[in-house]
Amino acid sequence: MQELQTQDQAVLEQKRTAWGQMGVAVHQTEMQLQVEAQSYLIPLEVLPTAIAEIQSAEEKLGTAKKGLTAITNRRKEVTSQFDAVTARLMAPEKSFAEPIKIYTDAIIKLKKEDEANKAKLRNIEDEKNRCRTFFQDNKIAIELQLENKLTELVAKCYSHALETNVSVENIKVYLDEVTKKLTVNSFAFKDVLFANNYISVDDVAQIKKEVFIINQESYVARFADLIDAKFSDYEIAFNNKAEALAQAQKADEAAKAQAATAAQHQTMANKIESASFVPNVAPSDTKALKHGYIVDMDETVESVLIIMAAFSANINLCLPFLKVNKWFSFTAQQAATALGKVKCADNSFQPAGINFKQIEKL
Repeated sequence: MQELQTQDQAVLEQKRTAWGQMGVAVHQTEMQLQVEAQSYLIPLEVLPTAIAEIQSAEEKLGTAKKGLTAITNRRKEVTSQFDAVTARLMAPEKSFAEPIKIYTDAIIKLKKEDEANKAKLRNIEDEKNRCRTFFQDNKIAIELQLENKLTELVAKCYSHALETNVSVENIKVYLDEVTKKLTVNSFAFKDVLFANNYISVDDVAQIKKEVFIINQESYVARFADLIDAKFSDYEIAFNNKAEALAQAQKADEAAKAQAATAAQHQTMANKIESASFVPNVAPSDTKALKHGYIVDMDETVESVLIIMAAFSANINLCLPFLKVNKWFSFTAQQAATALGKVKCADNSFQPAGINFKQIEKL
């Protein structure tokens, strides 16, 4: 505004005069064109009603069309003088396009990096949780196997003693020999490995150290205790072998069932705890990016046919995303836009032949 006030007043006055003259010229031209238009249109007010009038009617129609062309050309002679002015006036708004695009792309880039970083942190936290659950579940499964093996070893010693007629007097020697043969190696198990994608090998090792603790020595100690309990009434069992073996088998089956139930409860508790886990990742302070899809295909006849075919096949899905006033002016671009919006609403949407591209928007 300050610059306008400092301009040479003569230049400003010259512009006022020129625009004033232009306004007069435009008004005069408008009046002349209206009069000329009427001179061409009045003969068309009376429609031909007989075949004999066709030649004259066609001449009148041809004259009217020539008049339309002449009037259009004269109008363009005037309006074309405004093209440069319109271009100059539009220049400021057009100057926004590139800077806004560059600035928007910079914001999107930073937001994508922030989203990627937070996604990485969430993946790490989630995998740590899965790793912990993996070792907890395997610990339960292995301990169940070892518990069943312990039950079977005690049962085997018991049945072997009765079936081979180990006397009451010799039972202590028999049990001492059996107990000496049992070591931690009797309760060996296959190690388990976690397939990590986001956390380090050291992280896996630390989690395993914390939760995957199986005390093999405890099974050796418990074997001795269970043997003592099992053979506490051996003299009675020796005199009633069939009944003793039957009762022992029932007791072993009950012990295994009880161990299996306990393992199931522990596994279920682990699943509930794992499912309720929430990654400790701070939310972004900025508004999240909007993710969408557009059809990304070469502008060819083949692409147009494929797009229109996909639109036709999925028209009921596409219609809610369209606002069309004139269907005869409907274009392949509008069809592609609708297909992209359907894809945004349903990521599994994938018509044959259509290539989608994911985009990010503010």
